[in-house]
Amino acid sequence: MEKPKKLTDEERANLCQRLDEDLERYMDELAEQSKAKNEKKEKEPFDLDALLEELDQHPFFMKELKPGKNGEYSHYVQALQALKYDDDAAQDALDDAMQAKKEGNKFFQLKKYRWANEQYTKGIKAFCQDKELNSQLYGNRAASNRHLGNLKTCAKDCIFAWKFNPRNLKAALRGVEVFLELGHAAKSLELATKIEETLEKLEKEEKLIDEEAMNKFKKDIGEIRKKAEARKVVEERDARRRAQEEKREAAEKKALCGMFKERGLRFRPPIDLDKPEELDWNDLCRKSPYTKELLQERVYIDKETDGLMWPVLLQYVGAGQTDMVKDSHEDLTFDRLLMPVFSEPAPWDRDEWNFRRDNVRLFLPLDVFDDEQLVEIHPEQTLREALSTKDHTIIQGLPVIQVYLKEKAEKELIKLENGHFRPR
Repeated sequence: MEKPKKLTDEERANLCQRLDEDLERYMDELAEQSKAKNEKKEKEPFDLDALLEELDQHPFFMKELKPGKNGEYSHYVQALQALKYDDDAAQDALDDAMQAKKEGNKFFQLKKYRWANEQYTKGIKAFCQDKELNSQLYGNRAASNRHLGNLKTCAKDCIFAWKFNPRNLKAALRGVEVFLELGHAAKSLELATKIEETLEKLEKEEKLIDEEAMNKFKKDIGEIRKKAEARKVVEERDARRRAQEEKREAAEKKALCGMFKERGLRFRPPIDLDKPEELDWNDLCRKSPYTKELLQERVYIDKETDGLMWPVLLQYVGAGQTDMVKDSHEDLTFDRLLMPVFSEPAPWDRDEWNFRRDNVRLFLPLDVFDDEQLVEIHPEQTLREALSTKDHTIIQGLPVIQVYLKEKAEKELIKLENGHFRPR
Protein backbone atom coordinates (compact mmCIF):
# COMPACT_ATOMS: atom_id res chain seq x y z
CA MET A 1 0.00 0.00 0.00
CA GLU A 2 1.09 3.56 -0.66
CA LYS A 3 1.87 5.69 2.35
CA PRO A 4 -1.26 7.75 3.13
CA LYS A 5 -1.16 11.50 3.39
CA LYS A 6 -1.07 13.15 6.82
CA LEU A 7 -4.50 13.50 8.46
CA THR A 8 -6.08 16.71 9.69
CA ASP A 9 -7.61 16.78 13.19
CA GLU A 10 -11.10 16.58 11.72
CA GLU A 11 -10.17 13.67 9.44
CA ARG A 12 -8.54 11.89 12.37
CA ALA A 13 -11.68 12.31 14.52
CA ASN A 14 -13.93 11.07 11.72
CA LEU A 15 -11.62 8.14 11.12
CA CYS A 16 -11.69 7.08 14.75
CA GLN A 17 -15.48 7.29 14.73
CA ARG A 18 -15.64 5.06 11.64
CA LEU A 19 -13.28 2.58 13.26
CA ASP A 20 -15.42 2.58 16.38
CA GLU A 21 -18.62 1.97 14.41
CA ASP A 22 -16.98 -0.71 12.26
CA LEU A 23 -15.67 -2.65 15.24
CA GLU A 24 -19.05 -2.46 16.96
CA ARG A 25 -20.75 -3.68 13.78
CA TYR A 26 -18.24 -6.51 13.43
CA MET A 27 -18.84 -7.68 17.00
CA ASP A 28 -22.61 -7.43 16.50
CA GLU A 29 -22.29 -9.62 13.41
CA LEU A 30 -20.31 -12.20 15.40
CA ALA A 31 -22.99 -12.11 18.12
CA GLU A 32 -25.78 -12.54 15.55
CA GLN A 33 -23.96 -15.47 13.93
CA SER A 34 -23.56 -17.08 17.33
CA LYS A 35 -27.23 -16.46 18.15
CA ALA A 36 -28.35 -17.94 14.83
CA LYS A 37 -26.31 -21.07 15.47
CA ASN A 38 -27.78 -21.47 18.94
CA GLU A 39 -31.31 -21.20 17.59
CA LYS A 40 -30.85 -24.17 15.25
CA LYS A 41 -32.69 -27.28 16.28
CA GLU A 42 -29.47 -29.27 16.17
CA LYS A 43 -27.12 -26.92 18.01
CA GLU A 44 -23.55 -26.88 16.80
CA PRO A 45 -20.84 -27.38 19.44
CA PHE A 46 -18.72 -24.40 20.42
CA ASP A 47 -15.68 -24.16 18.15
CA LEU A 48 -12.94 -22.02 19.68
CA ASP A 49 -10.68 -22.47 16.64
CA ALA A 50 -13.44 -21.15 14.38
CA LEU A 51 -13.94 -18.11 16.63
CA LEU A 52 -10.23 -17.29 16.67
CA GLU A 53 -10.06 -17.81 12.91
CA GLU A 54 -12.93 -15.34 12.50
CA LEU A 55 -11.06 -12.83 14.63
CA ASP A 56 -7.96 -13.35 12.48
CA GLN A 57 -9.97 -12.19 9.46
CA HIS A 58 -10.70 -8.89 11.16
CA PRO A 59 -8.29 -6.12 10.05
CA PHE A 60 -7.34 -5.41 13.67
CA PHE A 61 -5.72 -8.84 13.95
CA MET A 62 -4.60 -9.44 10.35
CA LYS A 63 -0.94 -10.44 10.16
CA GLU A 64 -0.97 -9.75 6.44
CA LEU A 65 -3.17 -7.10 4.85
CA LYS A 66 -4.97 -8.48 1.84
CA PRO A 67 -7.08 -6.55 -0.66
CA GLY A 68 -10.70 -7.49 -1.33
CA LYS A 69 -12.09 -9.20 -4.43
CA ASN A 70 -12.06 -5.90 -6.33
CA GLY A 71 -8.34 -5.50 -5.65
CA GLU A 72 -8.90 -2.62 -3.21
CA TYR A 73 -8.39 -2.50 0.52
CA SER A 74 -11.44 -1.96 2.71
CA HIS A 75 -11.84 1.48 4.22
CA TYR A 76 -11.17 -0.13 7.61
CA VAL A 77 -7.75 -1.40 6.48
CA GLN A 78 -7.02 1.97 4.88
CA ALA A 79 -8.01 3.70 8.10
CA LEU A 80 -5.72 1.56 10.23
CA GLN A 81 -2.86 2.19 7.84
CA ALA A 82 -3.56 5.92 7.87
CA LEU A 83 -3.33 5.96 11.66
CA LYS A 84 -0.21 3.83 11.55
CA TYR A 85 1.67 6.20 9.26
CA ASP A 86 0.42 9.38 10.94
CA ASP A 87 2.86 9.85 13.83
CA ASP A 88 0.75 12.52 15.52
CA ALA A 89 -2.39 10.41 15.30
CA ALA A 90 -0.57 7.32 16.56
CA GLN A 91 0.89 9.22 19.54
CA ASP A 92 -2.47 10.81 20.35
CA ALA A 93 -4.15 7.41 20.25
CA LEU A 94 -1.47 5.95 22.52
CA ASP A 95 -1.75 8.85 24.99
CA ASP A 96 -5.55 8.61 25.04
CA ALA A 97 -5.45 4.85 25.61
CA MET A 98 -2.89 5.12 28.42
CA GLN A 99 -4.84 7.91 30.13
CA ALA A 100 -8.08 5.93 29.86
CA LYS A 101 -6.37 2.88 31.36
CA LYS A 102 -5.02 5.00 34.23
CA GLU A 103 -8.47 6.47 34.96
CA GLY A 104 -10.06 3.04 34.67
CA ASN A 105 -7.61 1.53 37.15
CA LYS A 106 -8.34 4.33 39.60
CA PHE A 107 -12.09 3.65 39.43
CA PHE A 108 -11.49 -0.10 39.63
CA GLN A 109 -9.53 0.29 42.89
CA LEU A 110 -12.45 2.31 44.26
CA LYS A 111 -14.78 -0.55 43.18
CA LYS A 112 -16.56 1.79 40.76
CA TYR A 113 -16.65 -0.98 38.18
CA ARG A 114 -19.15 0.62 35.80
CA TRP A 115 -17.06 3.81 35.58
CA ALA A 116 -13.91 1.73 35.20
CA ASN A 117 -15.61 -0.18 32.39
CA GLU A 118 -16.41 3.06 30.58
CA GLN A 119 -12.79 4.23 30.80
CA TYR A 120 -11.37 0.93 29.52
CA THR A 121 -13.85 1.06 26.65
CA LYS A 122 -12.72 4.60 25.90
CA GLY A 123 -9.12 3.38 25.79
CA ILE A 124 -10.02 0.51 23.47
CA LYS A 125 -11.79 2.90 21.12
CA ALA A 126 -8.65 5.04 20.86
CA PHE A 127 -7.34 2.34 18.45
CA CYS A 128 -3.73 2.68 19.48
CA GLN A 129 -1.15 0.46 17.77
CA ASP A 130 0.30 -0.91 21.04
CA LYS A 131 -0.86 -4.53 21.24
CA GLU A 132 0.23 -5.00 24.85
CA LEU A 133 -1.71 -1.91 25.94
CA ASN A 134 -4.77 -3.09 24.04
CA SER A 135 -4.43 -6.47 25.75
CA GLN A 136 -4.32 -4.76 29.15
CA LEU A 137 -7.37 -2.64 28.33
CA TYR A 138 -9.40 -5.66 27.25
CA GLY A 139 -8.14 -7.68 30.21
CA ASN A 140 -9.01 -4.92 32.68
CA ARG A 141 -12.43 -4.44 31.10
CA ALA A 142 -12.97 -8.18 31.41
CA ALA A 143 -12.25 -7.89 35.15
CA SER A 144 -14.73 -5.03 35.59
CA ASN A 145 -17.34 -6.90 33.53
CA ARG A 146 -16.90 -9.90 35.78
CA HIS A 147 -17.58 -7.78 38.85
CA LEU A 148 -20.65 -6.35 37.10
CA GLY A 149 -21.93 -9.85 36.36
CA ASN A 150 -21.48 -9.51 32.59
CA LEU A 151 -19.87 -12.93 32.27
CA LYS A 152 -20.39 -13.43 28.53
CA THR A 153 -18.87 -10.03 27.76
CA CYS A 154 -16.08 -10.83 30.20
CA ALA A 155 -15.32 -14.06 28.32
CA LYS A 156 -15.23 -12.21 25.00
CA ASP A 157 -12.91 -9.53 26.41
CA CYS A 158 -10.59 -12.21 27.80
CA ILE A 159 -10.25 -13.77 24.36
CA PHE A 160 -9.53 -10.35 22.84
CA ALA A 161 -6.94 -9.63 25.55
CA TRP A 162 -5.26 -12.98 24.93
CA LYS A 163 -5.46 -12.47 21.18
CA PHE A 164 -3.62 -9.15 21.44
CA ASN A 165 -1.01 -10.63 23.77
CA PRO A 166 -0.79 -14.42 24.28
CA ARG A 167 1.49 -13.75 27.28
CA ASN A 168 -1.30 -12.02 29.20
CA LEU A 169 -1.64 -14.91 31.65
CA LYS A 170 -4.08 -13.14 33.95
CA ALA A 171 -6.61 -12.54 31.15
CA ALA A 172 -6.09 -16.05 29.78
CA LEU A 173 -6.73 -17.62 33.18
CA ARG A 174 -9.78 -15.44 33.75
CA GLY A 175 -11.21 -16.53 30.41
CA VAL A 176 -10.88 -20.20 31.36
CA GLU A 177 -12.52 -19.53 34.74
CA VAL A 178 -15.41 -17.55 33.27
CA PHE A 179 -16.27 -20.21 30.70
CA LEU A 180 -16.52 -22.63 33.62
CA GLU A 181 -18.71 -20.18 35.58
CA LEU A 182 -20.99 -19.88 32.55
CA GLY A 183 -21.58 -23.62 32.68
CA HIS A 184 -19.43 -24.44 29.64
CA ALA A 185 -16.85 -26.85 31.02
CA ALA A 186 -15.96 -28.18 27.57
CA LYS A 187 -15.31 -24.62 26.34
CA SER A 188 -13.19 -23.96 29.42
CA LEU A 189 -11.04 -27.02 28.76
CA GLU A 190 -10.79 -26.22 25.06
CA LEU A 191 -9.61 -22.68 25.77
CA ALA A 192 -7.15 -23.92 28.41
CA THR A 193 -5.62 -26.35 25.91
CA LYS A 194 -5.40 -23.65 23.25
CA ILE A 195 -3.66 -21.26 25.65
CA GLU A 196 -1.21 -23.90 26.88
CA GLU A 197 -0.30 -24.92 23.32
CA THR A 198 0.28 -21.28 22.34
CA LEU A 199 2.41 -20.58 25.42
CA GLU A 200 4.46 -23.73 24.86
CA LYS A 201 5.15 -22.62 21.30
CA LEU A 202 6.12 -19.11 22.43
CA GLU A 203 8.43 -20.45 25.13
CA LYS A 204 10.27 -22.57 22.59
CA GLU A 205 10.70 -19.60 20.28
CA GLU A 206 11.69 -17.05 22.91
CA LYS A 207 11.50 -17.21 26.70
CA LEU A 208 9.80 -13.97 27.69
CA ILE A 209 7.60 -15.01 30.63
CA ASP A 210 8.84 -14.97 34.22
CA GLU A 211 9.38 -18.55 35.41
CA GLU A 212 7.65 -17.95 38.73
CA ALA A 213 4.62 -16.42 36.99
CA MET A 214 4.51 -19.31 34.53
CA ASN A 215 4.66 -21.91 37.31
CA LYS A 216 1.85 -20.18 39.18
CA PHE A 217 -0.21 -20.05 35.98
CA LYS A 218 0.31 -23.76 35.36
CA LYS A 219 -0.73 -24.55 38.93
CA ASP A 220 -3.85 -22.37 38.73
CA ILE A 221 -4.93 -23.62 35.32
CA GLY A 222 -4.33 -27.20 36.50
CA GLU A 223 -6.77 -26.67 39.40
CA ILE A 224 -9.35 -25.17 37.06
CA ARG A 225 -8.89 -28.13 34.72
CA LYS A 226 -9.76 -30.56 37.53
CA LYS A 227 -12.96 -28.63 38.28
CA ALA A 228 -13.80 -28.40 34.58
CA GLU A 229 -13.26 -32.13 34.02
CA ALA A 230 -15.64 -32.95 36.88
CA ARG A 231 -18.17 -30.37 35.70
CA LYS A 232 -17.92 -31.63 32.13
CA VAL A 233 -19.16 -35.06 33.21
CA VAL A 234 -22.23 -33.44 34.79
CA GLU A 235 -22.83 -31.15 31.82
CA GLU A 236 -22.60 -34.04 29.35
CA ARG A 237 -25.06 -36.04 31.45
CA ASP A 238 -27.44 -33.07 31.56
CA ALA A 239 -27.03 -32.57 27.81
CA ARG A 240 -28.02 -36.19 27.20
CA ARG A 241 -31.08 -35.74 29.39
CA ARG A 242 -32.03 -32.57 27.54
CA ALA A 243 -31.62 -34.34 24.21
CA GLN A 244 -33.90 -37.16 25.38
CA GLU A 245 -36.46 -34.65 26.66
CA GLU A 246 -36.34 -32.70 23.40
CA LYS A 247 -36.84 -35.93 21.46
CA ARG A 248 -39.80 -36.91 23.65
CA GLU A 249 -41.27 -33.42 23.37
CA ALA A 250 -40.89 -33.38 19.58
CA ALA A 251 -42.71 -36.72 19.34
CA GLU A 252 -45.51 -35.44 21.58
CA LYS A 253 -45.92 -32.26 19.54
CA LYS A 254 -46.09 -34.27 16.33
CA ALA A 255 -48.70 -36.63 17.79
CA LEU A 256 -50.81 -33.79 19.21
CA CYS A 257 -50.79 -31.80 15.97
CA GLY A 258 -51.81 -34.92 14.07
CA MET A 259 -54.74 -35.51 16.43
CA PHE A 260 -55.79 -31.84 16.33
CA LYS A 261 -55.78 -31.95 12.53
CA GLU A 262 -57.73 -35.22 12.42
CA ARG A 263 -60.42 -33.70 14.65
CA GLY A 264 -60.57 -30.42 12.73
CA LEU A 265 -59.78 -28.30 15.79
CA ARG A 266 -59.08 -24.58 15.56
CA PHE A 267 -56.95 -22.56 17.95
CA ARG A 268 -56.15 -19.01 18.92
CA PRO A 269 -53.31 -18.13 18.76
CA PRO A 270 -53.28 -20.02 15.45
CA ILE A 271 -51.29 -23.26 15.38
CA ASP A 272 -49.76 -24.55 12.15
CA LEU A 273 -50.65 -28.21 12.51
CA ASP A 274 -48.37 -29.13 9.59
CA LYS A 275 -45.35 -27.77 11.47
CA PRO A 276 -45.38 -29.42 14.91
CA GLU A 277 -41.77 -28.37 15.50
CA GLU A 278 -42.97 -24.76 15.68
CA LEU A 279 -45.63 -25.47 18.31
CA ASP A 280 -45.14 -23.33 21.41
CA TRP A 281 -46.50 -24.88 24.60
CA ASN A 282 -47.42 -21.38 25.78
CA ASP A 283 -50.07 -21.33 23.04
CA LEU A 284 -51.79 -24.25 24.77
CA CYS A 285 -51.84 -22.99 28.34
CA ARG A 286 -52.48 -19.71 30.07
CA LYS A 287 -50.09 -18.15 32.55
CA SER A 288 -50.69 -15.64 35.29
CA PRO A 289 -49.55 -12.16 34.15
CA TYR A 290 -48.25 -11.59 37.66
CA THR A 291 -46.53 -14.81 38.74
CA LYS A 292 -46.00 -16.42 35.30
CA GLU A 293 -47.27 -19.66 36.84
CA LEU A 294 -49.55 -21.92 34.82
CA LEU A 295 -53.22 -21.24 35.39
CA GLN A 296 -54.18 -24.53 33.77
CA GLU A 297 -52.75 -27.86 32.75
CA ARG A 298 -52.44 -28.26 29.01
CA VAL A 299 -54.01 -30.89 26.81
CA TYR A 300 -52.13 -34.19 26.66
CA ILE A 301 -52.50 -37.69 25.23
CA ASP A 302 -53.82 -40.42 27.52
CA LYS A 303 -51.39 -43.34 27.21
CA GLU A 304 -54.02 -46.01 27.95
CA THR A 305 -56.64 -44.91 25.40
CA ASP A 306 -54.61 -42.73 23.01
CA GLY A 307 -57.30 -40.08 23.45
CA LEU A 308 -56.95 -36.39 24.29
CA MET A 309 -57.26 -35.24 27.90
CA TRP A 310 -58.38 -31.62 28.23
CA PRO A 311 -58.72 -29.03 30.96
CA VAL A 312 -62.24 -27.55 30.65
CA LEU A 313 -63.38 -24.21 32.06
CA LEU A 314 -67.02 -23.89 33.14
CA GLN A 315 -68.39 -20.34 33.22
CA TYR A 316 -71.53 -19.92 35.33
CA VAL A 317 -73.28 -17.09 33.50
CA GLY A 318 -74.93 -14.61 35.84
CA ALA A 319 -73.17 -15.95 38.93
CA GLY A 320 -69.72 -14.59 38.10
CA GLN A 321 -68.16 -17.93 39.03
CA THR A 322 -66.03 -20.51 37.23
CA ASP A 323 -64.95 -24.13 37.65
CA MET A 324 -61.96 -25.93 36.19
CA VAL A 325 -62.46 -29.58 35.29
CA LYS A 326 -59.05 -31.18 34.80
CA ASP A 327 -58.15 -34.35 32.91
CA SER A 328 -61.37 -34.45 30.89
CA HIS A 329 -61.24 -37.34 28.42
CA GLU A 330 -62.52 -36.36 25.00
CA ASP A 331 -64.72 -39.46 24.66
CA LEU A 332 -66.74 -38.75 27.80
CA THR A 333 -70.27 -37.43 27.35
CA PHE A 334 -71.09 -34.20 29.13
CA ASP A 335 -73.45 -36.08 31.44
CA ARG A 336 -70.57 -38.22 32.70
CA LEU A 337 -67.98 -35.46 32.47
CA LEU A 338 -69.93 -33.03 34.64
CA MET A 339 -71.45 -35.55 37.03
CA PRO A 340 -68.89 -34.80 39.80
CA VAL A 341 -69.40 -31.04 39.34
CA PHE A 342 -73.18 -31.14 39.77
CA SER A 343 -73.33 -33.92 42.36
CA GLU A 344 -73.39 -31.34 45.15
CA PRO A 345 -73.80 -27.55 45.34
CA ALA A 346 -70.77 -25.29 45.04
CA PRO A 347 -69.93 -23.24 48.18
CA TRP A 348 -71.24 -20.08 46.51
CA ASP A 349 -74.49 -21.87 45.47
CA ARG A 350 -75.11 -23.80 48.68
CA ASP A 351 -78.14 -21.81 49.87
CA GLU A 352 -80.39 -22.35 46.86
CA TRP A 353 -78.47 -24.89 44.72
CA ASN A 354 -79.69 -23.38 41.49
CA PHE A 355 -76.93 -24.82 39.31
CA ARG A 356 -78.13 -28.43 39.34
CA ARG A 357 -77.74 -30.71 36.34
CA ASP A 358 -81.51 -30.77 35.76
CA ASN A 359 -81.69 -26.96 35.96
CA VAL A 360 -78.94 -25.87 33.57
CA ARG A 361 -78.19 -25.74 29.85
CA LEU A 362 -74.69 -25.89 28.36
CA PHE A 363 -73.45 -23.71 25.51
CA LEU A 364 -70.27 -23.55 23.44
CA PRO A 365 -68.99 -20.13 22.25
CA LEU A 366 -68.50 -19.81 18.48
CA ASP A 367 -66.12 -17.62 16.50
CA VAL A 368 -68.42 -16.21 13.81
CA PHE A 369 -66.84 -13.02 12.49
CA ASP A 370 -67.67 -10.27 15.02
CA ASP A 371 -70.94 -11.92 16.07
CA GLU A 372 -71.22 -13.41 19.55
CA GLN A 373 -72.95 -16.72 18.92
CA LEU A 374 -73.40 -19.89 20.95
CA VAL A 375 -74.38 -23.45 20.12
CA GLU A 376 -76.12 -25.67 22.66
CA ILE A 377 -74.38 -28.79 23.90
CA HIS A 378 -76.56 -31.80 24.59
CA PRO A 379 -75.88 -34.19 27.50
CA GLU A 380 -75.21 -37.19 25.23
CA GLN A 381 -72.58 -35.31 23.19
CA THR A 382 -68.93 -36.11 23.81
CA LEU A 383 -66.32 -33.47 24.49
CA ARG A 384 -64.61 -34.47 21.25
CA GLU A 385 -67.79 -33.86 19.24
CA ALA A 386 -68.33 -30.47 20.88
CA LEU A 387 -64.78 -29.23 20.28
CA SER A 388 -65.00 -30.26 16.62
CA THR A 389 -68.06 -28.05 16.13
CA LYS A 390 -67.85 -25.80 13.08
CA ASP A 391 -66.77 -22.23 13.91
CA HIS A 392 -65.58 -23.16 17.40
CA THR A 393 -62.11 -21.89 18.37
CA ILE A 394 -60.16 -23.08 21.41
CA ILE A 395 -58.55 -20.06 23.06
CA GLN A 396 -55.08 -20.59 24.55
CA GLY A 397 -55.64 -24.34 24.68
CA LEU A 398 -58.55 -24.06 27.14
CA PRO A 399 -62.06 -25.19 26.06
CA VAL A 400 -64.77 -23.04 27.63
CA ILE A 401 -68.34 -24.17 28.35
CA GLN A 402 -70.94 -21.59 29.39
CA VAL A 403 -73.47 -22.81 31.97
CA TYR A 404 -76.87 -21.06 31.94
CA LEU A 405 -79.79 -21.58 34.29
CA LYS A 406 -82.68 -22.81 32.13
CA GLU A 407 -84.85 -19.84 33.06
CA LYS A 408 -82.04 -17.38 32.33
CA ALA A 409 -81.32 -19.01 28.97
CA GLU A 410 -84.96 -18.63 27.92
CA LYS A 411 -84.91 -14.92 28.77
CA GLU A 412 -81.43 -13.88 27.66
CA LEU A 413 -80.72 -15.96 24.55
CA ILE A 414 -82.23 -15.46 21.10
CA LYS A 415 -82.46 -18.55 18.91
CA LEU A 416 -81.26 -17.94 15.35
CA GLU A 417 -82.43 -19.61 12.14
CA ASN A 418 -79.31 -21.76 11.93
CA GLY A 419 -80.00 -23.20 15.38
CA HIS A 420 -77.37 -21.06 17.07
CA PHE A 421 -78.06 -18.64 19.91
CA ARG A 422 -77.11 -15.04 20.52
CA PRO A 423 -77.17 -13.18 23.86
CA ARG A 424 -79.75 -10.37 23.90
